[in-house]
Amino acid sequence: MILAEADFYQAQRHPCFGVQPRVAGHDTLFSPWVHDGRIVHWGLPVLTRSEAQAEARRMAEAMEPQQ
Repeated sequence: MILAEADFYQAQRHPCFGVQPRVAGHDTLFSPWVHDGRIVHWGLPVLTRSEAQAEARRMAEAMEPQQ
């Protein structure tokens, strides 16, 4: 019999984040998002993926870690 080191699953406590491309007419905009474990929080769309990634990281760092 193999015993687990933890008696229950320990989920991550920090928010995950990313970028979602969105078509806007003939352009592509990039929307940053952060998932806190319950809700996906969306940022305002920007023109470049790198700007959106930086904004998503900033949004995630501003959130409190889950208890």
